[in-house]
Amino acid sequence: MCKRNGFTLIELLIVIGLLAALASVFFSHFTGTKEEVAHDPIVQKELSDIQRAFHRMAVDCVLQRDTHYLKIAQYGLAPLMANSLRTDGTDNTNWQFPIWDNERGRGWRGPYISSEGYREIDPSSVGQKSGNRTERIPVLTSPHAQSETDKYYYRVLAVDADGKILSPAEMDTPDEVKNVDQFWVIFPETESWGENISSVPETNRRRLLIGD
Repeated sequence: MCKRNGFTLIELLIVIGLLAALASVFFSHFTGTKEEVAHDPIVQKELSDIQRAFHRMAVDCVLQRDTHYLKIAQYGLAPLMANSLRTDGTDNTNWQFPIWDNERGRGWRGPYISSEGYREIDPSSVGQKSGNRTERIPVLTSPHAQSETDKYYYRVLAVDADGKILSPAEMDTPDEVKNVDQFWVIFPETESWGENISSVPETNRRRLLIGD
């Protein structure tokens, strides 16, 4: 009988396959799914699409600080999805954008983004989270949302010149609204974030191209 030395090709392939499976389990366990979500190309493309749509609305409507900025901070992307300047027919948000004027080439000609559902949000909280004081607004849902009531939808954060995230309570007056230096659209991994926009991972945010 001949003595066999080494391994067959099939045995080597089986061992390599098992090692690859173990390595993938080990890697996903330590990196976590949130990091994968943050770098997902679908999220990145949608963030860029939202950024462009918001820029178009800003150019069309000539957004004013004292009349529009607080609404954006309170209702996020909802103004981009408003149909005839309304949300779900109740008009409780009262956007107050001027109608489209062909001669001037200015005014509302949305919706700029199609709504993918509605959420009960608290307009007095940062980032349009759910809360006790709720209003129903259209939202753009994250591709990673598990259900229609999932918290993962795109938000808007108002930020001052120092990068501090402002709450609607800090923008009650026209003078306070002037502290808004920029808006960021974000895909949040949680319902909370730090006090500064830098606390939101770069892969989860895009600056909205509006402002003076």
